[in-house]
Amino acid sequence: MVSLKIGIGLALVAVILLTGCTSQPSGNVPTSSQPMTPQIFSGTANNKVLFTVPVSGPRTFAMQYNGDGNFIVAIDDSNGNLKELVANTLGSYSATANEPMTAGTYYLDVTASGPWQVVMT
Repeated sequence: MVSLKIGIGLALVAVILLTGCTSQPSGNVPTSSQPMTPQIFSGTANNKVLFTVPVSGPRTFAMQYNGDGNFIVAIDDSNGNLKELVANTLGSYSATANEPMTAGTYYLDVTASGPWQVVMT
């Protein structure tokens, strides 16, 4: 009787493996494979812009700056506290930064002395 139960258990494991059965994690996991609509921020000087991340997950920040002075891009939480510094340079700049983001409200805090653009996807 014991060997029959073990045999059935192994057969069940084999069926699960062969059929590709997977489990879905619980929690706030996005189920859509649709890409996020880009959020575009731009200016010509210092600016602090409120933005929302609707679904948790990785985000890419594509940054462009044309100027001679400091270019600093910080992501602050909804209380204005620094979450991440994604750019800190002097002079014209073009780069991307990847940042894991939790769903919520944030500020994009930009220090610049010339035209800039940040696109979040």
